[in-house]
Amino acid sequence: MALNKQKEDEILLAQQPQQLIWKYKKVVEQLVNRFWKEKAISESEEEMITTMVFQRLPTRLAKFQKKAEGETYVLTLLVECTQTICNDLLDLQLLDQKSPQLILKYLPYISARLDYLVQTDFFKAQDSEDVLQWTQQKLLEKLQSGQLSKFESTNETLFRTFLYRVVKNLFTDLYRSLYRTQKNSQQLELKAPLIAHKSDASSNPFEQLSDEMNLSQQIHRMNQILCLYSFNNRLKFELCLKTNYFLLLYPADIQALQLTTKEVNQLLDFFGNDYQQESSGQIWQKLNQYINRWEGKQANADTLRKWFTRQRNQLMAKLLVLTLIDRELTQSLQKKATYNMLLQKINKDRAVAKYAYQWFGDIVYAYYQIR
Repeated sequence: MALNKQKEDEILLAQQPQQLIWKYKKVVEQLVNRFWKEKAISESEEEMITTMVFQRLPTRLAKFQKKAEGETYVLTLLVECTQTICNDLLDLQLLDQKSPQLILKYLPYISARLDYLVQTDFFKAQDSEDVLQWTQQKLLEKLQSGQLSKFESTNETLFRTFLYRVVKNLFTDLYRSLYRTQKNSQQLELKAPLIAHKSDASSNPFEQLSDEMNLSQQIHRMNQILCLYSFNNRLKFELCLKTNYFLLLYPADIQALQLTTKEVNQLLDFFGNDYQQESSGQIWQKLNQYINRWEGKQANADTLRKWFTRQRNQLMAKLLVLTLIDRELTQSLQKKATYNMLLQKINKDRAVAKYAYQWFGDIVYAYYQIR
């Protein structure tokens, strides 16, 4: 019965999304009411917000459905879409008011992103507190001066995506300011390209990739590669990937693990809230516990970590090869040799790995931002 209902919803989503939304009209209204009930808004404002949510749902649902590749219940997608739109409308309200609460709302993300950059040696650990304070101050200045208000709200783009780009640029600017001499030294050491490219031996393809890459294209490629994984491997890899970058897990992420209600609540209590202060060992231990239960294994956490590292490095190398081919920095016929050389450099060369992790990190954050 449940399968028939899911199939019916999938057909409605593909052919008549408005009818699907109307079918779950009360669910959407309840979600909107629950989200805004503590925001002290008037009844007329809530009606206006509800109308805007219904207007934006068809386009946002189509995006979510494309990203889910048919592996998530339609009702779950509808709930996630509604929550995402409500969050975006709240962001726009705070932006219009130039409220500092807007910056505080995204402080967990900023802190998690900074923590990742410290772990990958982009920033020094002793500078992290100053970097965080400086970034907050700059964001507040941009908010108060109206610079953040340059964001043009459309149903195609969320404010948080725009803000993430602003944060990324601030981190990059501060990095250049703090470590200009160190960075120049590293670039001289990496003067030879990542691959043997005879016609331009002085170029640095990796630096070009970092500066000029098309994120939307990289996101599309990453999704194409992940679609080649088996269902189980993709689920396992994406859970590791999200937790490796301190991204929050949601019910849809763990739906296929077939956990009990108690286990789901326990997992989301940990990974559904800010967990960046937890040690890497504890994070892997916690995640491994649930993956073992799902796979029926008794592997240790370090085995899971090593498996993920191999998979991640291979994915990075594949993305880099495709990008190098696009930039005509290598030829399609040399794809396998280029892939092997890149993978070896990522695995063995700490300097190259540092840049690779930063480059891939930007793709990962952008990949999950569209959700």
